[in-house]
Amino acid sequence: DKKFKEKSDNILSMVYWNTMQACNWLMIDSVAIPALSTGIYGFPEKRAAKIAIEEIEFFLSTHAYPKRIVCVCYNKATRKIYEEILG
Repeated sequence: DKKFKEKSDNILSMVYWNTMQACNWLMIDSVAIPALSTGIYGFPEKRAAKIAIEEIEFFLSTHAYPKRIVCVCYNKATRKIYEEILG
């Protein structure tokens, strides 16, 4: 259902945003964030990766911290999805 999809996307976006916001407040230079929702719960991996990358890129362009974010991919398939989105 469309409403559920939008709510799920928003929750995932907020998790990334809140993580990065905490790093900004604490002036943390570097953080590793796992590739959330790309595993066992059935959230579409490509959609999850796209949300993560969009949130990270926007946050980095508008905040001083963190200066570096590492996306931790659990397997080669997830890494490939991230690499494809990043171009």
